[in-house]
This record gives sequence, C-alpha cells and structure tokens, in this order.
Amino acid sequence: MRKKAIVTGASRGIGRGIALCLAENGYDIAFSYKSKEEEAMETADGIERQGAKAWYFQADLEKPQEGKRLFDRALESLGGL
Repeated sequence: MRKKAIVTGASRGIGRGIALCLAENGYDIAFSYKSKEEEAMETADGIERQGAKAWYFQADLEKPQEGKRLFDRALESLGGL
C-alpha cells in the first residue's frame, strides 16, 4: 500500500516543495491551490514525474467549511489515509 498525504497550498512555494519531496519519498498526494490552476497542474506533473499520483482541488481556506470540503474530497480521491 502506498503512503498518502494531503498538502495545502502546494501549487507553489514551500507547499510545492513539500509535495514534491513527499512524492519523491513514495507518497501519493492530494493538494489544494487557491487561484492559479496552471501552477497546480505544474505541481501535479512534477508529482507524477516522481512516479506518484496527484489530485488537486481549488480551495480558499480562508472561507468557513472549505477545509472540511477539501479534506473530504482529498480523502475520497486518495482512498483513505
């Protein structure tokens, strides 16, 4: 069974670095991005080049209930944690 992780804000910066590092170490990744889907797609490509699976979801975590919605969608995509 592969390891799995959820990373918030992984379309760029530190979040992207964390997601790519986890993928390199055998994790499939579900991650969020706030507004720039193109950057999220680039991160997903980088994760998949590491041999991992990637799912990305738009989420504004400043809004109430967005965190729960993101977690539920990520959990479903990953098939559990």
